[in-house]
Amino acid sequence: METGGTINSQFKKEKIKITKKDRLFFIALSIILIVSFILYLIISYVLLPQKEKEVLALESYTEEIKKSAIEEKKAEVSLAQNYINDFNLIWKNSYKSSEVFKFFESWAHPQIIYSNFKLTPDESKFTIAGKTSSNRNLMEQITIMKQQKDITTYNLYGVKISAAGEVTFNMDIYFTKSLIQR
Repeated sequence: METGGTINSQFKKEKIKITKKDRLFFIALSIILIVSFILYLIISYVLLPQKEKEVLALESYTEEIKKSAIEEKKAEVSLAQNYINDFNLIWKNSYKSSEVFKFFESWAHPQIIYSNFKLTPDESKFTIAGKTSSNRNLMEQITIMKQQKDITTYNLYGVKISAAGEVTFNMDIYFTKSLIQR
């Protein structure tokens, strides 16, 4: 049993010796832990609340920008709606000029060359200049026009007959409003 007693006595006799290196290590470790704790406190209680305030300010600013952008878009849409309404009003109150040309094409004499077309919708008037090889073609055109229910009257003027028999003329043709109204 003595051997057992010697082992215990050896443990008791050996004291842990702390060297300068060990002390410096523990001091450095303590400083690192203290600095880490201080940094944690600074980050948690100083920097994070500031960043949270900045984030909230940015979110608020973003919301303001979104609201102003939405208001701008609403204004643009409202302006576009006004333009569309104005266009619809103009469209409804405008004339179907193409109908006059279709109407004219349906009864125009094939041997008369027409030029200088002028449509005056407010007066329900269509002014044309014509040229034909004979007076007979012009008389046939007048007969055809008299048969058209949408022609109210006409005014033939500036008639000139050349030595070769060619006839040039100007004509105002008055028609019913229903022909060009939408």
